[in-house]
Amino acid sequence: MVNFLVHVCVVSPLVSYLVSKKRSWSTQRGLMYAVLFLGMLASYEVYSELAAQEPNYYEILQVPTSASQEEIKRSYRMLSVLYHPDKNPTDPLAAENFQHLRSAYEVLSNVARRSVYSRYGEDEQSEHLYMHIYIASALFYVMWFVLGYLLTIRKSSGAARQWAFAGLVASALVEVHMRESGVSYLDALFPYKPVFQQVSILRCLYPSYFNGVLLLCSLMFVDTDLILQQGIASVLQSNMHIATTLQEIRNQLGLLSTGDSKAFQDNMRKLQQEQAKLMLSTAAVTQGPRSEKERGSSSGGNWSSILIMAGMYFVVNYVLK
Repeated sequence: MVNFLVHVCVVSPLVSYLVSKKRSWSTQRGLMYAVLFLGMLASYEVYSELAAQEPNYYEILQVPTSASQEEIKRSYRMLSVLYHPDKNPTDPLAAENFQHLRSAYEVLSNVARRSVYSRYGEDEQSEHLYMHIYIASALFYVMWFVLGYLLTIRKSSGAARQWAFAGLVASALVEVHMRESGVSYLDALFPYKPVFQQVSILRCLYPSYFNGVLLLCSLMFVDTDLILQQGIASVLQSNMHIATTLQEIRNQLGLLSTGDSKAFQDNMRKLQQEQAKLMLSTAAVTQGPRSEKERGSSSGGNWSSILIMAGMYFVVNYVLK
């Protein structure tokens, strides 16, 4: 909850401040500052999460999560001799540490208990355990969904909302897949961390991802409605000029109709050219908004279809398998 409030009240306003055009530095430099800040923040949050996590059974037995049963047994025998209370009579915590060592071995030496522990952090299956864990996960994603919606209400954040929600859905699906299947995606970086602790690390990365998406999409935003309005205003101004020119040509034609025929033909040609320009300008004004609207709706539909298809594919092939 504290992390949530920090990102709402501090991180998001600070990132917006760094890239604001009102600052003395350029937008490119502000973007560099913001990316550097978000990278350092993500690293600090991961470090804080690792420091806050209690030693798991794999770390107690000093074996990676991919260790075989033989490796676990071998490590336990070596450590039990090394940390036995009789070998450490002067250590007041020797008995407690040895008991932790035995508890870790009892869980990891049992294949079924090891699987449950690696995925959920407990060594016994129960409906209460599953409900507690998934309610906590749902609370995390609901809070970030609400925050993402509130911070992307502005028109300039429309694309950021799509990317933020796509990242949130992907994060939730990955978490469910990791817990249900026991697959670890961060073993290369954290070989001694089981699934339930890797999930906590992945959650730490989402706030920085969200602010990064919000930052990039805000900088890349192009207000097509404003550009279209400016274009329409320019076309209307041009039409007024053309209409004035047409009126002047008509007046001249009235004077030349009984005079020089060559001058009369030249002015008729000018009149036809100005009328053609007026028709083209009018067509641009009437067709512009419709084409912009069609492109926008088509883009939104494509994004929604892609996200829905990707989510269904993931659920069918990994979660429900």
